[in-house]
Amino acid sequence: MSHGLFALDALLASLKAAPDARYEDYKAFGTVIQTLPAPEERTQWCEAAIACHPRSENAYLGIADAWSHAGMGTRARFLGNTRIGIGLLERALKAATPGDKRHQIHTNLSFLYNEIDRHDLAEKHGRLAHGNTNFTYQLWLSEALFAQGKFGSDPLCCIDTRVFERNAMQALADEVTQRWNAAPPAPTDDFTLLVSVDSVYFRKFALAQAINLHRLGSQVRVHYHIINPDSTIPALVTALQERVPGLKLGFSYVKGVDLGASNNVYYACARLLVARTLMERYNSNIVITDADVLFRVRPETLLADTAGHDLGTIKYLGEPMCNRYNASFFAIRRTLPGTYFLRVMEEFLQTTFERGLLWMIDQIALYYCEQRVAAVTRGGLKTLHWPESVVAIHHYPLSSLWEDHPDAPIWSGATLAKWRDTHYTRYRNELLRDAGFDPTGL
Repeated sequence: MSHGLFALDALLASLKAAPDARYEDYKAFGTVIQTLPAPEERTQWCEAAIACHPRSENAYLGIADAWSHAGMGTRARFLGNTRIGIGLLERALKAATPGDKRHQIHTNLSFLYNEIDRHDLAEKHGRLAHGNTNFTYQLWLSEALFAQGKFGSDPLCCIDTRVFERNAMQALADEVTQRWNAAPPAPTDDFTLLVSVDSVYFRKFALAQAINLHRLGSQVRVHYHIINPDSTIPALVTALQERVPGLKLGFSYVKGVDLGASNNVYYACARLLVARTLMERYNSNIVITDADVLFRVRPETLLADTAGHDLGTIKYLGEPMCNRYNASFFAIRRTLPGTYFLRVMEEFLQTTFERGLLWMIDQIALYYCEQRVAAVTRGGLKTLHWPESVVAIHHYPLSSLWEDHPDAPIWSGATLAKWRDTHYTRYRNELLRDAGFDPTGL
């Protein structure tokens, strides 16, 4: 084994000398050995590192996570590395002393087995992960069940998929079709951009978004569904209406919803529960978007692409189901399949909410409902997939997409970077100041 550029022998010596195996140290070591060009050399260094603490869960988990991260954000990775990660974690279950990382090992195995389409084994490990305080294992277990067509109320999974059973899907189809046939709506190319916010997000982001659309000369209607509005909201709504003349604005309000730690999850989903009602009220197609989305071009330029489709969504290749479609921006046309899609989504969310609220459930709903409606209608739901380059999200501190891709049609503030001094926040503050709002006072 050559020492190479990275002085791996010194790193290995530090692992040997350490009284305990730290996950962070092993992950760092695994990251370095990945850069070695020869597979056999990578294997030798990996085995030498594990030999330092062969009974430690951290040794296997750290190296496996460096080679094949079991989580979102890695696009279309090399599945050979996924299998290496699986092999290391399966060895850990046999060779390592059971400890506080056992649930995480099962969680990671559930993710990785889904990635290579072994959903049966992903389900097995997702069930064994039960008890992990990191609830993301519920996402991987649900993905495994969904991929196998196992729809229902599973005692170990908080995501309830009873609505996807054929009889339930047929009942909703009959309901939507009967109502549609009783009063067929006129065809429309109008769009309503629908956003759900609390008071903080209305002040910090929605105001700038409306100003952004007005500056661009957009003709879409904008509807803000405000949850638990505080005393500042009425005056801000009036001021906004005065400062964006010509922008079609609508508002609705919900009071008394307080789910504690789950509030943010509910806020992300509330728009999905009222979308069909607003579609009917305005006889309009619906655009679901986040309050912290800003546009660099009029959204109409993207929405025109949806002609001849029922649904338009941004698709991420190589992501798990909970992140396959981006719920920060998607469009539903007022067609019979589009209306059916929204009705199924309502039922899925309401049923799941009875068991609890899980982060990413809005994106799970988007993907699951699109897949099931397309399946039961035998392709009757026509979906347009925008490429992921349509939206620029700043993954702080790993990238600077706002700066690197200033021409992306959509800038999303869907990370904590939206609270820092960034290109995005400077643009947002510029919009607010130009309209006479003081960003520091909102």
